[in-house]
Amino acid sequence: MMKRSTLLLLAGGLFAAIALFMPFPWNGLFGSGLGLLPAWQQAFQHFQVTNPIDLLLFLEPLGVLLMIAGAVFALKNGKVALPLGLSGAVLGLTLLVWSFSFFYEEYPSVAPGGSFGGFLQDFGVGYWLAVGGCLLGLVGALSSAREQPAPAGGRMSGIKPGMVLVLWGSLAAVAGFFLPLFSYSPVPMSAFDLITQPDGYLVFWPAPVAAILLLAGGLLAITKAQAVYLGGLSGALVGLSFLVLVLFLAAHHDGSVNVRLLGIGYWLTAGGALLGLVGAVRSLLGRMG
Repeated sequence: MMKRSTLLLLAGGLFAAIALFMPFPWNGLFGSGLGLLPAWQQAFQHFQVTNPIDLLLFLEPLGVLLMIAGAVFALKNGKVALPLGLSGAVLGLTLLVWSFSFFYEEYPSVAPGGSFGGFLQDFGVGYWLAVGGCLLGLVGALSSAREQPAPAGGRMSGIKPGMVLVLWGSLAAVAGFFLPLFSYSPVPMSAFDLITQPDGYLVFWPAPVAAILLLAGGLLAITKAQAVYLGGLSGALVGLSFLVLVLFLAAHHDGSVNVRLLGIGYWLTAGGALLGLVGAVRSLLGRMG
């Protein structure tokens, strides 16, 4: 009999997959318009990435595939299903929530005097179906984690390499949060500086979320073995998604991506997210071994 976690992962992946063909933002709840996949085909033909939705065109389908793959693998190996399902759900939700907050930050210039209720009505049914699918996938992945047999005492037996990597990654991400993210402005600003600007939190919130998840994953692993890969993997994916979004913002500002315009804060965050990802994967492989 199929486990509840597998059913949730499969349902989440299917809902999010259906959402790819249904209207996304700015089409109204039941309005007509392109879904992500038809829009992706157009963007691919012209090789253009001109707005935040274009990021969803390329990365949201990846989250859907990971959730569905997690459900399929759960039928044979639940330990493989967990990282796949969790990665897909976290990746999808990060992009969806960031697009929502980014559009809300831009909304006053698009519709002066518009209300929050009016803003919500602009989002198509495909967007909300994708959010629901990713949430189901996240619940399914966390349920799968609870179904996994815990090691004796449920604790990490000593300091493990994966735990150390996640902790080092969290420290790098925290340092990157306070160091210049971009280097092209007259006064280079960190993610902390940008997030404290009016409405800046609506655009740069993934930076502290990634650092907190990585730090929590490393520290909580002392008392809960699963925390090192649940927190580490989630934090790393949020951080890496944020770095892709930052590249979009840089391209949107200057018309192209120039790595010389990225500050030390960007590269520290990148290094921290990669360390966290490697640490989480090592912990998972050790647990599966």
